[in-house]
Amino acid sequence: MYGDDVVIWASTKNNAKQHKTLEQTIHTVLKSLSKWVTENNMEINASKTVYQFFSVRHKNDSFDLKINSQKLPKSESTKYLGVHLDNKLSWKNHMKHTINKSQPKSETYKTTRQSYMGKNTGDNEHHI
Repeated sequence: MYGDDVVIWASTKNNAKQHKTLEQTIHTVLKSLSKWVTENNMEINASKTVYQFFSVRHKNDSFDLKINSQKLPKSESTKYLGVHLDNKLSWKNHMKHTINKSQPKSETYKTTRQSYMGKNTGDNEHHI
């Protein structure tokens, strides 16, 4: 059994000393999580697990984080509960994905509407 959509959130000031402390703290939390998951007959799918920094001002170094001896990749953008979160917490990436996802549907709707109501829909007639 897998535990999906788990987030570990930690924050700190953006300096080298604090980053080392943060990395150690997250490493400890990941060890505890791995132990808890094992004790409860669950698994963490390390291949679907990433870590991400959020900062409006700074670019952050990479951490050496592992689950089950597998190194976790750093992500610049992550989809969580349907929302695309980028490392600057802007909405650009989410809006891009939303627009790209909706365009084929609107084209399908347009094609279906035209074939059902005729090519001249939208001129002066209003249909529901």
